[in-house]
Amino acid sequence: MPQDTPTLLNEIRSAIAKELKLAAHGESFVATRVDPEGPFLWIYVETPEDSTRPAMVSDEFEDCIVSWEGGSGEVISVEAQFSLIRVYLFSGVSIRPGSVLAIRSPEYLKSVQDLWADESLARRFVEPLLRDVNPREIQAISLDSAVFSRLRDAQRNAFRLVDWRRSFLWGPPGTGKTYTLARILAAHTLQRPGKILLLSSTNVAVDRAVIEVDRALAELSAPPKFTYRFGSRFNPKDFEGKEHLIPLSKDKKDLVQKLRRLYELKPAKDEVNGYKKWKDERDVLQRSIDDENAKFLSEAKIAGMTTTLAANKFRQLLALGFDLIVFDEASQIGQIQALTLGSLGKRVLFAGDHKQLSPIAQGKDDWLGKSPFEWIDKPSAKDATCQLVEQSRMCKCICNIVSERFYDGKLRVADREWADAKNEWKDERRAPSTPMFRARNLVTIEVDEEASQVKGFYGYQCLKSAELVAALVQHHWEKVWCKEVSPQDRTKKIEQEVLILTPYRAQRRLIEVELDGLKLSQKLVSTVHRAQGSEKNIVIFDPVRPQGKFVNSEEGRRLVNVAFSRAKQRLIVMLEIGWREHGDLRYIGELFGGQPNRFGIHDLISMKKEQMAPRTDPLKCLVKVSPKQAPTQTDLKDNREYKFADGLLAWMIETKPTASQLSSYARITAKAKRLDQKDRDNAVRTAKVAYFEKGYGLL
Repeated sequence: MPQDTPTLLNEIRSAIAKELKLAAHGESFVATRVDPEGPFLWIYVETPEDSTRPAMVSDEFEDCIVSWEGGSGEVISVEAQFSLIRVYLFSGVSIRPGSVLAIRSPEYLKSVQDLWADESLARRFVEPLLRDVNPREIQAISLDSAVFSRLRDAQRNAFRLVDWRRSFLWGPPGTGKTYTLARILAAHTLQRPGKILLLSSTNVAVDRAVIEVDRALAELSAPPKFTYRFGSRFNPKDFEGKEHLIPLSKDKKDLVQKLRRLYELKPAKDEVNGYKKWKDERDVLQRSIDDENAKFLSEAKIAGMTTTLAANKFRQLLALGFDLIVFDEASQIGQIQALTLGSLGKRVLFAGDHKQLSPIAQGKDDWLGKSPFEWIDKPSAKDATCQLVEQSRMCKCICNIVSERFYDGKLRVADREWADAKNEWKDERRAPSTPMFRARNLVTIEVDEEASQVKGFYGYQCLKSAELVAALVQHHWEKVWCKEVSPQDRTKKIEQEVLILTPYRAQRRLIEVELDGLKLSQKLVSTVHRAQGSEKNIVIFDPVRPQGKFVNSEEGRRLVNVAFSRAKQRLIVMLEIGWREHGDLRYIGELFGGQPNRFGIHDLISMKKEQMAPRTDPLKCLVKVSPKQAPTQTDLKDNREYKFADGLLAWMIETKPTASQLSSYARITAKAKRLDQKDRDNAVRTAKVAYFEKGYGLL
């Protein structure tokens, strides 16, 4: 690292400029199909064959500007699994199939670039890099952790971190990092003067941290005053009963409630007219909340916001003189943002886990692609670092695997939970018993198929693995949960219990189709990047292409760590061809020396045949009337739904409709046949799956 200031500043400014240049080019795609619907365009896209930087369709494109030769518009909604973007055309002419389009995200780094252009500010930002000095400034009042009775020893030890100019709270999965951080901030607020700025890179992380601080203050019976969540991109449902955390004037207090009611009326994304109108109403409410927020910034003792908002309000925040700057999920924040915003206070505390996901940057520059946890090995950070080593999420079997592979064997089940005489924690971590898996916590399933690259889609997929993943969910339902809950609560129960993770969006799309064929919720499946911070009793991880660089690399190992450590009771790992080339997958695949914890494809074939029958003819899954029994009213209803779906499929094959044409036709014909909306939607979904299975593509 260069030590002279001019060279260092030039290097950092160059990194910011390169990242902004990449962002200005946008993500490029080729339109493969365009369906106009009034002022809206349904555009199906794929990656250009000659692309040197393949792009992926992402839900984050929503609200972005999209342009092509002769026209432009706003992305109204996205269905990434279908490579579909719905666009509101606001200038020029419609795009033609085969044309290239570019989607441009907001330039979040522009405000950071402007700050680094200020010479005096820039020199202030790089000062921590030029001098590896990190004094401990003993305060007149030391933080008292004894006010919280449930803290573990390492969590109590973390309270000392706020005395250093720069400190690190290293929290591996399940160790209660945000829980600990919130109680440090609550104690600091009540026991010391000074303001705190609480930052994170995502709105979800900010919401979670601010709510946890509020909960910590409530444990001390402290009045819920002056802890505020700034910005309007919060989830209003999470703040029900916690409206005091959103700073608003008395006559504007109902804005949060209005926003929550609006979210409850959120239309489906394919209803583009209604969805755009809904978004416009949402934007009006959010602007009103933003305007109100600004009036309360100087009053906040703890101000929580995203790093993007903090960069935009930098000079206003600088004038407030913060005592402590806290970065939650700091391992996902780039070093440039850390240097910039860390300068706003006297002391900085980074909380996160650098063994999990790292910052996302389009370029390959370390200043943006690596986190401040890269500084944890500096001599000045040795005493100012606290690693939490006791976790209470994962059962002991899964914890031992994660600990051995990613944390040098230091991570363990929390002493209090393991020694609980009532065995409540152990009972809650006991995996459900099935005839095939018994009560095993770790299951590896060897799939005798290699992943294939998807044409026009940057990623890989494995059909056999996707089939088995869906079958596994159905297997757990039939062997475990159907005995506990009614069929009406099937979806809710499975969503509570199961999380399916895969690193490739192409595989996510394929698994969703397989789930839909079994009438299982598509919400079960997620990419690994979206899952950090979540947890479920059963996690199914499908790496798809274990030998590929995306999974089998330093960053790939972080993905695997996140996937493994989401599981509380049972971890199921699909092992496609190539798994022996991946160290972590080889470790768990051979962990028990080839004993029954590894299941090959032939072990599952009976279950596959039984559960995947709908794949051969998805419509048949709607009719389950035994010839030996008289049909019930439910059977008759299912039969009407089946016939309607069968008729839709025949019409679709004949006419090759667009999605909007299918929606209109289904509404008209369902009304004539007196089918209610729920039955109509079920039939449409089933017909779409059958249409796809017969090779006509996705609608």
